[in-house]
Amino acid sequence: MPTTEHQRILEAAANQTLPDEIDESSDYSVSVVKELVESGFLDASDVCSDDGDAYLEPRITLPGREYLESFKVKNDSGVDKITSFGRFAKPVLAWVFGIVGAVIGGLILYYLVGG
Repeated sequence: MPTTEHQRILEAAANQTLPDEIDESSDYSVSVVKELVESGFLDASDVCSDDGDAYLEPRITLPGREYLESFKVKNDSGVDKITSFGRFAKPVLAWVFGIVGAVIGGLILYYLVGG
């Protein structure tokens, strides 16, 4: 599951503000950089050793730019807001239509029976 750290790293790479070396002491998570490199979203020289993971000259790839764009589309579209609203609205609407249906059914019976 992608995190905001994935997005932060890809945005920095797209803006060419990532440092030339990312390792355990970097401000960016080297484990997330490793995931992004292994997934093909970043291109970097793997200089991992027994001392730990490290990557030189990380650069965003075209698939990385497309993946980064998917974050922006998802955030701009408001899908999460609609989904959250839908979770709340469906039971409320079902309850409202249930009440309205019962009232209409009662009125129909009242007039059919000749009340």
